[in-house]
Amino acid sequence: MSPTQIGGIMRDMRVERLDHLGIVAGICREIGLAEYLDALAEPSQQQVSVGTATVAMILNGLGFSNRRLYLVSQFFATKPVEHLLGPGITAQMLHDDCLGRTLDWLHDHDPTALFAGIARQARQRFGIAARQVHVDTTSFAVTGEYAADLDAHTLAVTYGYSRDHRADLKQWMLALATTRAGDVPLFCQALDGNASDKLSLVAAVEALAEQLSADVEEAPIFVADSGLYSAENVARLAAAGVRWISRVPDTSKEARAALEVAEDAWQHDGTLFWAPAPQAPDGERWVVVRTTQGEERVRTTLQRQVGTTRAQWEKALWHLGNQRFACQPDAQAALAHQLKQRPQWLTVQVHLVPHPKQNRPGRPRQGTTPDRTEWQIQATVTVAQEAVARAVQRKAAFLVATNVLAADQLPDQELIRTYKEQHSVEIVCSQMTKTDLLAGWSGWDHVVNLHIGVGDDHAVDEKLDELPLLLPGRLGEAGTHARTKRFHGLHEPGQVLLTSRFRRELVHLSRHCMHLLLHRLPPALILFQRHHLIQIGVREPLHLAL
Repeated sequence: MSPTQIGGIMRDMRVERLDHLGIVAGICREIGLAEYLDALAEPSQQQVSVGTATVAMILNGLGFSNRRLYLVSQFFATKPVEHLLGPGITAQMLHDDCLGRTLDWLHDHDPTALFAGIARQARQRFGIAARQVHVDTTSFAVTGEYAADLDAHTLAVTYGYSRDHRADLKQWMLALATTRAGDVPLFCQALDGNASDKLSLVAAVEALAEQLSADVEEAPIFVADSGLYSAENVARLAAAGVRWISRVPDTSKEARAALEVAEDAWQHDGTLFWAPAPQAPDGERWVVVRTTQGEERVRTTLQRQVGTTRAQWEKALWHLGNQRFACQPDAQAALAHQLKQRPQWLTVQVHLVPHPKQNRPGRPRQGTTPDRTEWQIQATVTVAQEAVARAVQRKAAFLVATNVLAADQLPDQELIRTYKEQHSVEIVCSQMTKTDLLAGWSGWDHVVNLHIGVGDDHAVDEKLDELPLLLPGRLGEAGTHARTKRFHGLHEPGQVLLTSRFRRELVHLSRHCMHLLLHRLPPALILFQRHHLIQIGVREPLHLAL
């Protein structure tokens, strides 16, 4: 073939980058995401269906493009759109009106319910069992000011208990339920920033139990941390016929008594120790658990505290010993008040020393009866090593509870193993709060700013970003769809409107399955790169040039 013919072929060639988006689109196709949504939508004359537009926004969100939502068509300009979304679909069809109508439809049909339906269909297609479901919540810290006048569909971004130890920042929360096999998400719901686990966890369990009641032959068992456990929640779950496993907080008198286990009552298998707790209420079964690894961690921590605590008590008792008391009962009362907070492993030996006193100044005559007696406290502090060992064992133990009373249906070891697998959903929650996965970095202590896939560094598109807002202080963009303009405002740090939660929730369905794989994908093949590297943007596609 002559060079002229080769040049003609190359002029007619178009280079499109697939990258990892083919895997994302393949997963969406396998779980039937677009088919599920299109089956719920009414017939329409729009070129791109609701399901296809939703898949397009998921691809854009996982495309690391940091482009605003109304620039989705530019994102797909260099992508094989028909290969990703279907025959006849072009980048120009994915305009703001199309995506805005899709956002409106998803918002009106309850994103949480849609996510649950898609997850159920995905689980059935992949043959994943839901006999064991793990439920947990996590928080996302954000910066900025947020409107106080909220409607029923808008999250309250406010202060609450922060999982990432940023109590100075406002936050929103997310309830998530996953299967034991594969950590496949089954339930995902955005919550207010000050939502209580005591209420949100039990509500998520009840909602998911109702959804799974018609899908599984055997009633699933739900696993959650101590946020689920309370007398009211246990009664609600019993009335709903839900099987559960949770950790009992050691705040009640019964729980503290159950943790005091005699040495000969422990059963063990390797490094695992357990003992049944007779203090369990009616309808519950409690098991006290400790491990050798847990004891080592507690022992290391406690040994550091022993020296510091002993020095603090020696100093406090030295100051107490410098005081004089008018009578022995006063000295004993002051000593008892001082020893109220004494650790059990700290032993205090006390001796009350009387000091006779005369009212008249000078040296008294021999045999003179003293006018009064003052009392002094002399105390020495020692550490009881046996008590330290018992404290280590006590602090390393925790209570696991269930309403499955028959040990033949759920043996103690199986109960413990099931609860310890709760870390799987906790890992998912911790991965979701990473800044580089959900949002761009704002430069402030790695705090998520929630401009999900909507940043921009394009020299031409930046001019569009400078258009004035419709109203001062409101999220919006002139000339865009009523709902997509709200996403434009997310580019500004500290501004967010969480009315339409669908995009984040639908992304979670595939992002966890994709996370491990995407971090191991090799970089895209570059056959030829421009000589002037400074002209190449970070996210600008590199075209084939020969």
